[in-house]
Amino acid sequence: MAPNIVHGCFKSSNVLLDDKFRARVSDYGLSSLAANKKRVLVGHVDDEFWSDGRGEACKESDVYGFGVVLLELLTGRRAEEGLLVRWALPLIREMRLSELLDLRLARPSDTRAIARLARVASACVNNSRTSRPTISQVATILNNLEMEVCA
Repeated sequence: MAPNIVHGCFKSSNVLLDDKFRARVSDYGLSSLAANKKRVLVGHVDDEFWSDGRGEACKESDVYGFGVVLLELLTGRRAEEGLLVRWALPLIREMRLSELLDLRLARPSDTRAIARLARVASACVNNSRTSRPTISQVATILNNLEMEVCA
């Protein structure tokens, strides 16, 4: 069983690709060393991260960051100051994928998998930490989605 690790600053610039194009997460815990933590993290952590005044990292804020990365991948936009999440959530709720998706992406004829991926991203950036999926649940959904697409 893998240990529970809280990253504290999960964002796209902390995801590296190895020689086989497998994602590898880097910079564990470096956010706590940042002189200007707010500048480093805004847009990649939930509002609850800041609500206690200490900026404490937790698994749920990492899930939020993962959801933001999914939104960045889907939209081709950067997560600046939380604007990406506020812009994307209504589009996902209304399944307006043509407005959500990065124009540079090839459009599959069957968009069900992309719609599910968008819903996963939406669940990850849900306003309440208690209603977010765990990263294990997200991994299961994404693995099942990959198996369906590759079948």
